[in-house]
Amino acid sequence: MPRHHRFLYFALAAFLLLPSMARALGPSADVYLGYTRMGDKNFNSTAGSQSGIQLAGQLKIMPFVGAEIDYSHFGLSGAASIPHSSVVMVGPRVTVGVGSTKLFVHGLVGWEHSGSGDGLIKAGALTLAMGGGADFRVKPHIYWRVTADYLGAPQSAPAGATHTRFGTGLVLRF
Repeated sequence: MPRHHRFLYFALAAFLLLPSMARALGPSADVYLGYTRMGDKNFNSTAGSQSGIQLAGQLKIMPFVGAEIDYSHFGLSGAASIPHSSVVMVGPRVTVGVGSTKLFVHGLVGWEHSGSGDGLIKAGALTLAMGGGADFRVKPHIYWRVTADYLGAPQSAPAGATHTRFGTGLVLRF
């Protein structure tokens, strides 16, 4: 089974299981699954903009402040020549409500792992993301998220990298 198919199955299972775990923790958590796109040459000097999938969760730890974990995988093409990157980050998120919309900012730190379609590891680096977004209420407990971040690996980013990440997708709030 191709590596990206295994990832998609893992992401789907996590998306289906995390809501029940978050509900057990209390009424202040959310789970996000969406499409994400990062800028040119962000982690690989030969890769242009890459599309991917993003899975994130937040657990509220005090009023307005939560702990967030974020996983993104870019380069979902099955072509062996397409480089791919996986990023896992954690950090604080500050959220405020404006009517039925939730606005947030976050600062995340973690690790990036790059490879090529042949499965060889090409690089790994400390990674940072700073940005925010908005969650728009669709139905009770269901929101649509739009995000924008600075995303980069400060010590190993290729020259000319565009340090952006944009995303959109579904949020379940508990």
